[in-house]
Amino acid sequence: MDLESKLNVFQEFLDCAEVRLWHFNGEMRLLSGQDDGSIFETLFRIGGGKQLIHEYSMKNDLPGFCSDAASLLWLAIPQHIETILTDVYVIGPVFGSVTYEQTLLDSLRKLQFSDNLVREASAILEKIPTVQHTLLVQYGVMLYRCLTDVKLDPADLQLITNSVPKRNASSAMDEEFISRDGTYALEQQLFQAVENGNIHYQHPQEIFSKKAGVLCLGNPLRHAKNQLVACLTLITRAAIRGGMPEEMAYSLSDWYIQMSEATNDIAEVYQYSQEAFKDFTKRVHKLKLSSGRSKEIQECMSYIELHFQQCLTLETLAKSLGYSKNYLSSKFTREVGMSLSDYITHIKIEHSKIWLKNTNKSIQEISDELGYNSISYFSALFRKQTGFTPTAYRNRIE
Repeated sequence: MDLESKLNVFQEFLDCAEVRLWHFNGEMRLLSGQDDGSIFETLFRIGGGKQLIHEYSMKNDLPGFCSDAASLLWLAIPQHIETILTDVYVIGPVFGSVTYEQTLLDSLRKLQFSDNLVREASAILEKIPTVQHTLLVQYGVMLYRCLTDVKLDPADLQLITNSVPKRNASSAMDEEFISRDGTYALEQQLFQAVENGNIHYQHPQEIFSKKAGVLCLGNPLRHAKNQLVACLTLITRAAIRGGMPEEMAYSLSDWYIQMSEATNDIAEVYQYSQEAFKDFTKRVHKLKLSSGRSKEIQECMSYIELHFQQCLTLETLAKSLGYSKNYLSSKFTREVGMSLSDYITHIKIEHSKIWLKNTNKSIQEISDELGYNSISYFSALFRKQTGFTPTAYRNRIE
């Protein structure tokens, strides 16, 4: 099937969801998609989406998505011949969540839209569909496949932004509440999964039974949004420690915050929180792959993170991952800089430190949960790695 036929089929698919597809040339002159002077093209231009996308497309090949000053979402796919921008395909505009007329009116007035356009706010709301972020990303993956025949990973989509807000290093999040009921320990496991790019991490079931503090008494929606911001602050830091560039991490964080602020649905806010965790983790994972560690070693490290409470040996890892012992052992040491057994010990001790600091588990319980048959052996390994016995380490941070 030729490109034109593919695009026609894709256009029909989008039409079913009332989502628009635009085609611009390299100078952002409209070739197809809307009649010149339409209300949508006006929104695209005055809201700032057109300029953002053009500037992004001049320097990038991968699809990118942005939110403009009117809270409209756009997804763009640039096309280049050598280094020359020739075409830009744009999906949008869409709202990322249910948007109320007053919200749109306020945005249009701030942008100094004409009175006629402001009066059409209700008509605009009827014509612009609401599409969740994850579905918009899938549209972008599908269009990219049509244009290039390349199957793109959703984590490859970029966030288009023209600024990165400055962050206050002395954030209130530095004063983290450490409880002994295990909630903090579970959170640290989650953030460690982001830092390690562990795409196989699964939330322990007990995390859903933990009660979080009340961040906004009497307003469950505001509480959920505040909770998302707090979680994103820590996820962003974990991703940066894992190798994600600061600009990318903060921009992605701001994106999810903007999306959550635009909705009045509590379920959507919590969904954005889960999406953010998966998105950050997957991006860190891909960055680690591109930094020189092979897919096999990343799989091995993720497997260790997922099964750190088991008794892991070279034999069990090689069998589970489908590699020979010699191949896995030598490749791991070469790429990671330590032996496989030392890395397993390192991961186990790191988790034991979390438990010692943030739970009331006994030393024996921690030793048992890490798969060690002897508490003295566990203590010896802990002292070798940290310089303290488990008891001394716990007393030191009291």
